[in-house]
Amino acid sequence: MIKMEWVAVAIMTSGVITTDLTFDSVDDCMTETGKIVADAYRAAAWEQGPDLVLPQYACLLLDD
Repeated sequence: MIKMEWVAVAIMTSGVITTDLTFDSVDDCMTETGKIVADAYRAAAWEQGPDLVLPQYACLLLDD
């Protein structure tokens, strides 16, 4: 069986930035990335107010 590994990436206006967060399934990647984004949004919104814009995140399948 081939092991698939997923990585969380940030999508910025300057391009796609790979994080060091890897997961064994796309479901785990999306769940954990969603939690991280929600936590970051709450923390930043507290400081910056309602006009806050955070980067978008996605999960990509790593290719050997």
